[in-house]
Amino acid sequence: MISKWARKGVLFLACLFVGLGMPAYAQSVSAPTQIVVVDDTQFNLLSSFGGTVSISGFDPAGVRVTVPQGNLRITTTSGLTAPPSASSADWAGASSIYFEGTLADVNAALASLEIQGSGQTVSVTAHAGYIYGTDTGSSYQVVTNPLKWSSAEADAQSRTLNGVPGHLATITSQTELDAIKANLSWSNHVWLGGSDSAAEGEWFWVTGPEAGAQFYSDNDPSLTTFESFRSDQPSNSIGGQHHLTMMENGTMFDQVETRLFAYMIEYPTTFDESGSFFVTTQAIIDAAAAAAAALAAQQAAIANAESDLKLGLDNHLRQKLASHMKEAQKSQSNQFVMHRTWEDKQGQAVALLKPKFYLHIKDNREDNREDNREDNREDNGEDNGEDNRDYLDAEAKIRLALQKDEGHVWTMSGQASTATLKNGGALSHFSTRFIYDRDLEKDIAHRLYLGFETSKERGGYDFSLRTRTNSISSGYGLSQRLSETLYFNLHLASWYSTIQTKYDRNTTSAEASLKMLGASASAQLQGQYQISDMVWLELMAGFSKAKDIIQHKMIKLNVPLTQSLSHILISEPESTRRTFEPTLRFLLMPDENKLLRELKLTPRFSCEKMSSTKPVDVCAEGLRAEYQIKTPDDGKKGYLYFDYENLANGPVHEYGLAMDMRF
Repeated sequence: MISKWARKGVLFLACLFVGLGMPAYAQSVSAPTQIVVVDDTQFNLLSSFGGTVSISGFDPAGVRVTVPQGNLRITTTSGLTAPPSASSADWAGASSIYFEGTLADVNAALASLEIQGSGQTVSVTAHAGYIYGTDTGSSYQVVTNPLKWSSAEADAQSRTLNGVPGHLATITSQTELDAIKANLSWSNHVWLGGSDSAAEGEWFWVTGPEAGAQFYSDNDPSLTTFESFRSDQPSNSIGGQHHLTMMENGTMFDQVETRLFAYMIEYPTTFDESGSFFVTTQAIIDAAAAAAAALAAQQAAIANAESDLKLGLDNHLRQKLASHMKEAQKSQSNQFVMHRTWEDKQGQAVALLKPKFYLHIKDNREDNREDNREDNREDNGEDNGEDNRDYLDAEAKIRLALQKDEGHVWTMSGQASTATLKNGGALSHFSTRFIYDRDLEKDIAHRLYLGFETSKERGGYDFSLRTRTNSISSGYGLSQRLSETLYFNLHLASWYSTIQTKYDRNTTSAEASLKMLGASASAQLQGQYQISDMVWLELMAGFSKAKDIIQHKMIKLNVPLTQSLSHILISEPESTRRTFEPTLRFLLMPDENKLLRELKLTPRFSCEKMSSTKPVDVCAEGLRAEYQIKTPDDGKKGYLYFDYENLANGPVHEYGLAMDMRF
């Protein structure tokens, strides 16, 4: 059997299809968007604050006005009635008021609508008067004009709701009966759409979508689906009682078709129109505007902070990667020099580390001073003095402890520098390295190193950004002598860095913490040509590649009224660099302390491709100037340097002081 809801749906769709060619209905609810009252503790007439509510298209009309909190009332009630489910007492003040009447009377009542309270949305729902939609999906109407059953059914079919025709009501469940009793009221009998005229005692629905469905049987109780007959009904006590009525209490009877009763119409649809408006005060508007402005400012501050931090951190990571690549290049150049000059250095070391210096005992210095001076003069051709002997004695002991085999050298180096970055910021830097070179006497030499570095970066932006980086690095270098003047060098390096950044702009601050892993690989071909006894030309062509990878990232933003973690996308830089560097090396005459001095001038021609937030591919020139002072045995070396580079990454210029101590 097809359910009642399916039957009604089919009928509604059919009527809708037929009604597509019919004129549109003009039912509507008109309401302002917002009403701003002054004192929300009293009742305020909406029309006094520039707002009125009205309806159109329903005559008669039913209207329900509700507010979640607060009270509503109407002061014009002429011609109005309260629906069965409501009370006219609510009209004097309640959170929900419900009334119906002619269109003119209803709009007059709405013009007198008053509200107490604010910060609430008021809802207005209008429907055809005296027709009540229910949760069953149907609407119902009681027509009090008494008619016989056939006339009542004809009148019901002539009426429509939103284009859907009506019929005498068919009640198929207790839920539907309860909904009707809750929303409608009547007295005495009303006609319904049931009949047993086809067979006595076999009751069928004969109207609407349920027509032809049996709901009661005197002869076979199993055919009964739902009924509410009084216990002595149906009786057909006077004969001809073949049509169904119902009393206001929901009890059903059989009646003669020609009797005159009110009748209940069912429309298999629900239809209403609704509108709403917001009631507020200027104080609430101001507070809401202030809150919105604060939220917008907060969001703007967060967006600015994230943009600033991304800019600063991206620049810093690019600069640090470029710095690691330059450090690797300097290590390669240094290894090249160590390898190339080892034969001379070896001879100096043998002369310096004669056994008599190892055996020199400081406590017996006074007794042996003359003998030592004699020996010293024999070896060096002059008297070096007591202080020099002490120095050489300590130097020799250190060398003896660390240098186990020929061609093996330990070096400890330290460097302090300051640099100006491309954005105008300043970078201060300190690093130290422990280097072990071996097999320097062979055609292929090897280098291992371990380094520590700390740096601070500040300035360069229109906001405050301070970054501190600590790194530990390690590397391996291979130097191969291809000829007396031509060398090849391969260098591999890796590093682990921690970066701490503090940011401030106006009322916003942030802290960022990053942990990075990086690696580089570079190759160089180096050669030299002696122009004169004091001037050398060195040529270097190199290729290097490096990348940084973020292992951990935490960025904490502090803006007014909130603190949050940010997930800024920080780019992991990757760089490829090609370099050509000719170096002019000038050997200067030793000073009175026999310290050797050397001046290096290195024009630099480099091309770099950096993959980052803003990829760059640029070629540019640079210059490095270096002034060295070293001991005759090259055991200690200090140098001042100035470095200028015009590539997109790294500092504009850098200057610093470095010291190497070799054992």
